[in-house]
Amino acid sequence: TVPDVVADWGNAGLVRIADASNISAALRASLARPAADWRDKVATRLASLSWDRTWAAMSQKMDAKQPVRVAS
Repeated sequence: TVPDVVADWGNAGLVRIADASNISAALRASLARPAADWRDKVATRLASLSWDRTWAAMSQKMDAKQPVRVAS
């Protein structure tokens, strides 16, 4: 398993974490879940993970630092 997927998505109930011993049950449970409710929750999470927002936050932090001067 990928720890970030488990922490960010599995623990929030947005994905089911399965292995060979429980994949069939996990698939059945996923298919039985109301799709609209799940899609709304996933869309909300994805909207908060925008690369544009991530880059803007990183860029702002980098811009706040003084430029590095290299001696010639």
